[in-house]
Amino acid sequence: MSHPSYCRFALSSFGICAVLLLGCGGNDPGGEEELVELGTIEAQLSTVPQGVQCIRITSHGARTVRRVFSVTPGAPAVILSTRLPIGPQSIVGEAFDIPCPASGTNLPEEPTWLSDPVFVTLAAKPPLTVKLVLRPNTNVIFDIDFEDQGSARAIASGGEHACALLNDDSAWCWGSNGVGQVGDGTGVYQPAPVAVAGLGAVREIAAGYYHTCAVMMDGTARCWGNNMWGQLGDGTTTNRLTPVPVAGISGVRSIGVGDNHTCVVLDDETVRCWGFNPQGQLGAITPPPEPGYPPFSTTPIQPDVTGVKAVVAGVVHTCALLADATVTCWGHLTFTGLSNITQITAGSLHSCGLSGDGSVLCWGHNVAGQLGDGTTTDRLNEPAPVVGLVNAAFIEGGGQHTCAVLDNDTVTCWGSNIHGQLGDGSFVDRFLPGPVVNLPPAQVVAPGTGAYTCALTFGGAVGCWGAAAQLGTGSTVDSPVPVVVSF
Repeated sequence: MSHPSYCRFALSSFGICAVLLLGCGGNDPGGEEELVELGTIEAQLSTVPQGVQCIRITSHGARTVRRVFSVTPGAPAVILSTRLPIGPQSIVGEAFDIPCPASGTNLPEEPTWLSDPVFVTLAAKPPLTVKLVLRPNTNVIFDIDFEDQGSARAIASGGEHACALLNDDSAWCWGSNGVGQVGDGTGVYQPAPVAVAGLGAVREIAAGYYHTCAVMMDGTARCWGNNMWGQLGDGTTTNRLTPVPVAGISGVRSIGVGDNHTCVVLDDETVRCWGFNPQGQLGAITPPPEPGYPPFSTTPIQPDVTGVKAVVAGVVHTCALLADATVTCWGHLTFTGLSNITQITAGSLHSCGLSGDGSVLCWGHNVAGQLGDGTTTDRLNEPAPVVGLVNAAFIEGGGQHTCAVLDNDTVTCWGSNIHGQLGDGSFVDRFLPGPVVNLPPAQVVAPGTGAYTCALTFGGAVGCWGAAAQLGTGSTVDSPVPVVVSF
């Protein structure tokens, strides 16, 4: 299902004007004079959405316009000749819910007179060059829009499923769904994104191994999927195929979801956690429900920590970023320290902190080199710098791999690469950071606790790589390079 949204190429948020008024002398515009190239628009738009499926174009005041669309070198140009009606056909300020043509649709060489916008498939990323070829003695105002079919503003990767928040605040998920973690109510594997059922406007989304949670615009939280250990926080241990409210929670500022437990930061900078608790990852002692069972809590409990800015969760540990830019962790990886930390992340059994100077320090288990120190030596409570990484802007930990977005908007990853989750075109583990190939400028990256990774580009596109079942494309083949997820 497509969810069109449009970015005005002309006078848009990109700040580039692409509306032209062109004219030249000549004969009767209704004649059959030879087409003359009148002008060219060139736009160097590095922020054009990479998820764009097509371009919407209208022109008015001209009888015949030939449009030539060129994209980056090496990509095929798309050429379309179109007759347009005389009279205003501007779509400025209007919204149309017109889907793009299906992939591979053959566009007509010479369509009949058109009153609707014309769609042209964009085959590659910007820069985009638009050329106008007009009959003599004609004037044309040429408007260009992009349709991104539901661009994303946030992403989350779990164990074997992934999710995205779209610009309309809806949540979409794909991948494994055996316990309802996709949230569409079916419990059936979803190879491509489907809408999460029954959610309103979502502010934030986070994914655990087999469960998913969302922070709503009103500050409440909802969760769905596996609930064996009460990780949904609804007071039960019943799996949920669709979202249910977390009991007694409001004023949620942010959320961190681990394999089988969940934590939130509230507006008062305190934390609440619920779910599996065998190693104290909830931050408080909880008795087992009966002898022989591990401890867990089906409702939120409060760890003894205050002044919290963010919380992240792994398999059996939890970490908090405090207001003084220090870090404290509890559970399996008990740790307090560091300074000048601006962001933290938790992988399955490791964590990392991003320093204000762009360097990254990691600690925990290191069997696949996920700490990025060039070794496979565990450093349970001894943070070590990621070798050669000095310009990171964002970090995120996965199962046995870690990724960072650099200050030049490229992505680098390290650790396990058995399914191509490092995105470097290979299936070879890396103990040091290496670049993800063929990825447009990225805002954030989300390594899964499974063997895959997704990234969100500045244009709102989502690209994933690694294990086939989590790519969101329906592919059955692992991909060591990014592929685009369509919504």
